[in-house]
Amino acid sequence: MARTTTRGSSWTRRAALALLMLAAACSPRPGPEALNPAATPPDPARVHRIYVVTTRAARDAFRSEPSFVTRYGFYDVSVPPDHGGTKLTFDPVSPDPAKDYFVSDSGLMEREAFYRAVSRNRAQEPGVFVHGFNTTHSEGVFRLAQLTASAGYTGAPILFSWPSEGSPLDYVGDRQGALFSRDPLAELMIELTRRNRDNVMVFGHSMGGFLIVEALRTLSLSGRRGVLDRLETVLASPDIDVALFARTMRAIGPLRNPVAVLTAPGDRALAISSTISGGRVRLGSLGVTDPRVADVATLGNVELVDMSAVATDDRFGHDRYIHLAGQFSRLQSASGTRTGLRGAGAYVLRSLDDAFLEPVFDQIDIQ
Repeated sequence: MARTTTRGSSWTRRAALALLMLAAACSPRPGPEALNPAATPPDPARVHRIYVVTTRAARDAFRSEPSFVTRYGFYDVSVPPDHGGTKLTFDPVSPDPAKDYFVSDSGLMEREAFYRAVSRNRAQEPGVFVHGFNTTHSEGVFRLAQLTASAGYTGAPILFSWPSEGSPLDYVGDRQGALFSRDPLAELMIELTRRNRDNVMVFGHSMGGFLIVEALRTLSLSGRRGVLDRLETVLASPDIDVALFARTMRAIGPLRNPVAVLTAPGDRALAISSTISGGRVRLGSLGVTDPRVADVATLGNVELVDMSAVATDDRFGHDRYIHLAGQFSRLQSASGTRTGLRGAGAYVLRSLDDAFLEPVFDQIDIQ
């Protein structure tokens, strides 16, 4: 009986990996050459400066080799007028400003120069984006430029780029790359809160959410409650085992600002992640009526939002958060909060058009 189960599990995992390979083969992806400044003149109104903090090795062209030296820099990215979908269009040879993402300028920065630059921008609170599994450095830069344009964000957008292998077949390697980067991410949070009066928004997608939670734990274990109290955290489709998240949040303790978790039970990418991980349910795939949701929400001031109603052109249903970026300011206005939500509990996003959140349960007393 045990032998049959093992074979079945092995076959299921191979099938999951085959699906990931198929998805990767269908979409062209920007490589390091896509970040070389183009000769094409951009429309200045469509250029967004993206700041970068990375634990990828410079000698590897910021691919997947980890570096013990954290590096800082910027990219000025031209964003095409039509940037609402999940697909990133690019042409590293001759980009068309009307349809392609491309870099018009870039540079490395010294640590102090970086922090001075991001702290000078007082328009909005600093915002950190932590990319997910199977993401190249170039994809992270272009994706944050897209989100910045869609959300109308006027603060300093910061990409935390960790050494993802950029391959759908290296899930374990990416997890190690994320764990390798938790201390540098925690350091970034410390410095941003120290140098800015406002709170700091930290947004993680997929395995990036896992990395953020690990960094929060690092801050808690080092007694940095003052830093934790200044963070506004959003986890979109987080690739985290539910039990691990619960244990980690217990270790961290209740946070002053609720952690927003965007979920979708139909997320096929997280279903594959669960299969690869021995069937363990991922936090980002929980439905708000799942009995485990109430337990999760009471752990440390957590608010969960089911965003299944958001239509997406992503065949795996894993990138719905991209379509929410353009509605973020409306969610903030409707809720009266900066994260777009109203407090610990569970909500369903019924309509993207009117950005209405229907509570399943809310205002939970933290035990």
